[in-house]
Amino acid sequence: MTAAPIIFHAVIAAAGLWLAIRTRRPLTLSVYFGFVLVASLAGLPLLSHTGKNAYRLAYFSVEITHSLILVALAVDLMAHLVSDRLAVFWSVFWISLALVGIFHKRPNTTTAALLDTSIALQFCVLGLLLVLVLAPNVRWTRYARLCASGIALIALGAALPHLHWLQSGEQIIIAFQLSDLVGLGVLVAAARTSQ
Repeated sequence: MTAAPIIFHAVIAAAGLWLAIRTRRPLTLSVYFGFVLVASLAGLPLLSHTGKNAYRLAYFSVEITHSLILVALAVDLMAHLVSDRLAVFWSVFWISLALVGIFHKRPNTTTAALLDTSIALQFCVLGLLLVLVLAPNVRWTRYARLCASGIALIALGAALPHLHWLQSGEQIIIAFQLSDLVGLGVLVAAARTSQ
């Protein structure tokens, strides 16, 4: 991994954090941008000063934490747009499904198990957002549309490069490094909206 994608993530996340705080967006959005900023800045020294195994564990720790914060962001958005009863049911369903997917075998720290955990959480995020398409009477605002789009693009960008049937050669390397930048940019636009 090169340093350029890490710097792109840090700059976009810093802008998003500043906008989210300035426009008083929900706390989960500020936490998300803050996490991406810190993880990006911490990734620079890890990239060049650690061994392969330490970098792998740090990468997956950041990836899984990133996914958990995205789950919280999706639940927060869903809770504001649909009825409480539907939001609780849908959240419990998708989070339970992700947990069953993660813990169906004894958890360990092999690359395959960590990758499965990351992908399960990304698809949990997408499942949580699915209710926004299916539920009646969703109270859409410009912020909600941009936020839901940004979260979905980030989850898809993080999950799709890991799926083996999509890996076909050297082009996939850039997908790992830049996959969520479009979604991050859309979330920055959401943080910038006035309503």
